[in-house]
Amino acid sequence: MKILMIVASRAAFLPAFFLSACCALAQEGATKPAPAAPPAVVKPEPKPEWFGSIGGGVQAEAGRTAQRGVMLSGQLAKHFTAADTVSFDGQWTHASYSFGGGPRATAANNHLFGVQYIHRLNNRFFLADRAFSSADTVLGIRSRQFNAVGVGMNFFESKKGQFYIVPGYGFGNQNTSDAVINGFHTGFASYEKFTYQLNKQVAVQQWSQVRMNAQYRSDRSIQGYLGVDFPALYKRLYLSMGVTYTYEGNLTPQAIAGGGSRNDALFAVKFNYRIGK
Repeated sequence: MKILMIVASRAAFLPAFFLSACCALAQEGATKPAPAAPPAVVKPEPKPEWFGSIGGGVQAEAGRTAQRGVMLSGQLAKHFTAADTVSFDGQWTHASYSFGGGPRATAANNHLFGVQYIHRLNNRFFLADRAFSSADTVLGIRSRQFNAVGVGMNFFESKKGQFYIVPGYGFGNQNTSDAVINGFHTGFASYEKFTYQLNKQVAVQQWSQVRMNAQYRSDRSIQGYLGVDFPALYKRLYLSMGVTYTYEGNLTPQAIAGGGSRNDALFAVKFNYRIGK
C-alpha cells in the first residue's frame, strides 16, 4: 500500500514538471532575438555614357548637271543628369558637277557644326542654348557663328521617337564675300528634330535649323535633313537615305547672276555606325 502511494505521488508530479519545463523553453524562445535580415544590395547607378552615330556616304543630283559628291555627318549626346543633356552634331558636304561633258567644277562645299545644352523643366518644357558654326565656300560664306537661347517644347517623347522644337533669340557674326550683310548681328533662330521608329527595320529622321537677322529680314538661312534609316542592317551598322537641303537668303544679285543659288538639295546614301546605347 505504501509503494502504491509513492508511485501515485510521483505520477502526479510528472505533468507539473513537464508543464514548467515547456513554459521555461517557451519563455527562452520568446526572449531570444530573431536573426538579423541580410543587408539590402544597393546597385550603383549606371554612369552616363555618350551615345550617337557617325556616318559617311555619297550623294548625287540628276538634271542638266551631273552632280555627285560625298558627305560626312555625326551626332553625339550625353545625359549628365536626369535633367541636363549636352549634344554635338556636325555635317560636311562636298560635291562637283559637269555641264555638257565639260570639266568638273565645285558645286557644294559646306559644313555645319553645332552644340546644344538642354535643361528639362518638366516632361513638356525645357531650357535650351544652341550654338553653331557654318561655312559655304561656293556661296562665299567664309564663316558664320550664331548662338541662341530659348524655351523648347516636347510635343511627344517615347521609346519609339521624339519631336521637339526650340525657338530662340540670340546673336551672331558672319564673314562673307558675296553677301549683303556682314559683321555682328542679333536675330531669331529655331531648331527642331523629329525621329520615329516605324518598326524594327525602318525609322524616320528629320531636323531643320532656321536663322533670321532681326534688322535685315532678307538675311536668313535654313539647313535641314529628311531621311529614312534602316537600323537592322548589321549589329551597330545601319543604312540611311535622305535629302539635305539648304536655303541662303543673304546673297547679292551679282552672286546669283554668277551662278549662286538660294536653294540647294542633294540626295545622299550613308552608312552609319551607332555609338553607345
